[in-house]
Amino acid sequence: MTHDNRYSEIGKEYRESAKETFQRFNEYNSHMEEDVPLQKRFPKYGPQNKEGKDEDIRSSGRRHLQLMEKRSPTTIPALFDPDEDGSIPKIVVLEGAAGIGKTMTSKKIMLDWASEDLYRDKFDFVFYLSCREINTIPGDISLVGLLSRSCRLSSGDLVSILEDPGSQRKLLIIVDGFDELRWTLEGKSEGCPDISMETHKEIILQSLLRRQVLPESSLIITTRSLAMEKLNTFIDDSRNVEIQGFTREDREEYVHKFYGNKEDADKVLRIIKEDDVVYTMCAVPITCWIVCTVMKQEIRKDLALIRCHTTTSIYLLYLEILLTHHSKTGPSVPRKQTCLKKLCALANQGVLTQQILFEKKDLERHGLSLDEVEPATASST
Repeated sequence: MTHDNRYSEIGKEYRESAKETFQRFNEYNSHMEEDVPLQKRFPKYGPQNKEGKDEDIRSSGRRHLQLMEKRSPTTIPALFDPDEDGSIPKIVVLEGAAGIGKTMTSKKIMLDWASEDLYRDKFDFVFYLSCREINTIPGDISLVGLLSRSCRLSSGDLVSILEDPGSQRKLLIIVDGFDELRWTLEGKSEGCPDISMETHKEIILQSLLRRQVLPESSLIITTRSLAMEKLNTFIDDSRNVEIQGFTREDREEYVHKFYGNKEDADKVLRIIKEDDVVYTMCAVPITCWIVCTVMKQEIRKDLALIRCHTTTSIYLLYLEILLTHHSKTGPSVPRKQTCLKKLCALANQGVLTQQILFEKKDLERHGLSLDEVEPATASST
């Protein structure tokens, strides 16, 4: 087999494995057996430009929708298009609020590339790194080791791809959730240009972001806005794009896909459109999912009995669903009330310390066990 044929075969096998990995996702607080197809749930929307952000924050309700509809979106396929000067960015930062769809967008990019529907001529290989998963890695690791954790390529094939002297392989690496990284190293560390050298995971990431390793590769980095100052200490000359969530059309498409039943979907849309605040909040994908989840048990009732007319009622009903149906210890009312108080204390800690991820030791400090709350703790903040 020739050199080019070998790479072609590796590329084909990798696309197939990536497609298998990213074509389904475990929806927020669902159980493992409730995986859903990404293509059937994810609306066709793109991130929005940063222009007008302050005006959006001050606006609400119908005004927010009007602003989003007037703005021309920067779509996913156009992220690496040349700018007015003809320059093509090497680093794209997708910035957005919690639950706005950054991770889902990252996984959709992986799936569309693997399906040859996106960046077909731009990138030969696209790799995905989850910062949440990187936090759990013990000990030293190499860049090859880091990438091999999220793909099914062998270390040998990865080294061949990353260091191929025979041609210029076009690589894209997605670093998802920069804001979730728990930094433990103090000060600026020496870079690690060797893709096979094992060292602290933070040094590997810093070297990747600072272009000290794989300088010709392209990067997509997703992060919450609160971590932009930290991120800017590692990168420069990036194209920054804000993900602003669902447009009006996205919301309607999502609700119809969620229910798969036009009658139910239309009824839910009529109800949530009656409240400008609730309808505007549904621009955030995770909130839209919460509303749809709660409405699933409400839509069979008479209209006068439906309790989902305010944001407070929606979140209370959602919490009730979590504690009733997801708690392994059962739906006992006293037990639910006790668990709820402990979860509130945990959430309060998260707000005060700006902590967005909790470990087992955090639960234990508040007298909680995984058996009581798993997977409800994913929504405790």
